[in-house]
Amino acid sequence: MAPPGRVPQTPDLRYLGRVAHESSPRAGFPVPLVVHGAGGTGKDFVLDQLALARIISVTDRHPREGERDGRDYYFVHPEMFQTLIDCGAFAEWAPVLRYSKGTTRRVIEGALASGNDFVIKTDIQGAATWRTRLPGCVTVRLLGLPSERSLEEHKDDLRMRLAHRDAPAHEVDVRLMELEAEYATGCDDYTVVNPWGAAESAVANLRSIVATERLNPLRPAPRLLLPGA
Repeated sequence: MAPPGRVPQTPDLRYLGRVAHESSPRAGFPVPLVVHGAGGTGKDFVLDQLALARIISVTDRHPREGERDGRDYYFVHPEMFQTLIDCGAFAEWAPVLRYSKGTTRRVIEGALASGNDFVIKTDIQGAATWRTRLPGCVTVRLLGLPSERSLEEHKDDLRMRLAHRDAPAHEVDVRLMELEAEYATGCDDYTVVNPWGAAESAVANLRSIVATERLNPLRPAPRLLLPGA
């Protein structure tokens, strides 16, 4: 069964991407904010409240309940996703479990040209790629508890969050594996805690990071490097 939405015959149409929630440019270099964290830690809710321009990526999986084509992702056939790979449309892409997702060069170049701050929601693998592919980006790890808390405490917190949204057992297992990787990484510019029921503190911290990095004289002007550059 194909995902909903029109599938273009050539890869140079809407699936090359766009940025949601555009705003007016401000002084200083734009901040590409790369946010990653295990599924269930509240990334979508926090980023919705942050209200920065948000990169919309492409995926060849089916939409989940409540997701909308063109808002959460562009949902395409696997054949179209492969076509985009073959023509070099992606700035970054990777297989994720049983599907693939990626971000097009055109959407990143457009976001940079706008002069606006923008956010890329990704996973630990994608964050590692953006660190090298997008100099000048700012990477943020989102955790449910402070990083000094034990891994088992983090797992208990994530189980509670996933139980609250009735996540199936197989999803819980996957998210716990994601959490182990996220907990171990130490390569990010910042770590932000998103406490259960108190997302406003995470949103405030992310806003402060963006404001600080906008005027950080040591952060280079962001630019997109193509693979192999």
